[in-house]
Amino acid sequence: MQQDLDVTGYGQYRMQARLDPGRPIMFASLPDGSYWNAGGGMTPDLEGSRLLCAAAGSVSATIEEIHEIEWPVCAVHGDGPRISWDPVACIRKVAWWQCTRARHTLAPVGHLTAEIARTP
Repeated sequence: MQQDLDVTGYGQYRMQARLDPGRPIMFASLPDGSYWNAGGGMTPDLEGSRLLCAAAGSVSATIEEIHEIEWPVCAVHGDGPRISWDPVACIRKVAWWQCTRARHTLAPVGHLTAEIARTP
């Protein structure tokens, strides 16, 4: 996911995993330790694409909640009304970023480009 952050102009957000105190759940965290613990997080029972979907959702949620930046934003529909809060979907066992404005897929996690996602 760091590659996706880098190519879309958000590379300053260097994400890492953080164990939520008192629970066996991990969330994406910024280097200063701040994170958002909403949603299911990354739990020991997840693997493969389900784990990647949870991690991607946690990265997006942390950036949005801590820095008030919606990421990723579709280059085509970025200014439209938001219809979905879920920027990632698991489709046929592949984790995909999706447009939260029109609910179409953008790219598999790890394959975003500046042409697909709006840059700052």
